[in-house]
Amino acid sequence: VPDRRRAIKAGPPSTRELRPRRAKTASKPVHTSHKAKAPADAVHVWAKIQAQFGAAWAFMWMPGSPPADCDAAEARLGVAIPVRVRELMSVCAGAGFPGFAVDFSSDVTLQPVRLWEKISDQLVDALELQPERDDYIVIGCNPEGADYGKYVLLRASTSDVYSVTENIPECIPMGPFEHWLTTLRQTPAQMIEALREDPDFTVEHAVEQHRFYLSLMLGKDDLLAHWNAIEDAFAAALRGVMRRPS
Repeated sequence: VPDRRRAIKAGPPSTRELRPRRAKTASKPVHTSHKAKAPADAVHVWAKIQAQFGAAWAFMWMPGSPPADCDAAEARLGVAIPVRVRELMSVCAGAGFPGFAVDFSSDVTLQPVRLWEKISDQLVDALELQPERDDYIVIGCNPEGADYGKYVLLRASTSDVYSVTENIPECIPMGPFEHWLTTLRQTPAQMIEALREDPDFTVEHAVEQHRFYLSLMLGKDDLLAHWNAIEDAFAAALRGVMRRPS
């Protein structure tokens, strides 16, 4: 098993992808950043997700993607974003937790709709998807997995989500978008345990390391802007948890 913390090669991560195998939260983070009213059940879904992380981490959650971002993404990507996906993304656009413990959890990998991208030609060829290439969207990645090529794909026509690990190679179905969103999660305890496995662990090191990984990503300016806004709060929350008796 490769060491997740081995040094990242210079330059951005590869974009080559591979064939799938068949195989109490504060109310503030839940609100959208735009005037359009999100469906109550979509708000409830995110409230339940955020409640599992607790109020200590409420600052992490990003505002929802407004309709204008979804419309622009559809025009840019050449595919319709499923209605339910739009509804859920209108409430919250993820959190961007550092993610060593659960590689493809939604709280780690999901990105705002404005950062969603087309899949690469390499993935289209590997999956033999020429007639269906516009049906697949890259909706997220794990920055800590930059050296491994860890991506999340959405198939628009079915709302199904797939995990891609480039260097194995491996691509695995993870179920419908809402199922993935609500079930595959890295808890704060798992995140902290994984961070502490690093022999060089300090709060400062964890913060700087995550910033470095973000700097390798497509959409790095947006991702770093979000991280810079919450970095001090993240460090304070991490210190607070570390001081608690086990």
